[in-house]
Amino acid sequence: MKPKILSSKIVHKNPWYQIRHDKLEWQNETPGEYFVIKGIVSCLIIAEKNGKF
Repeated sequence: MKPKILSSKIVHKNPWYQIRHDKLEWQNETPGEYFVIKGIVSCLIIAEKNGKF
């Protein structure tokens, strides 16, 4: 089930990536927010060991 997007705004943009902030509402009327990063093809790996990054 997809949420209804109430608003969408680009909050940061540079030549390498942009960050978009979406405010939304789920079908049960619960509000939500998403921050979406759009950029060049890349990969980010965060390693954890014994609860530490």
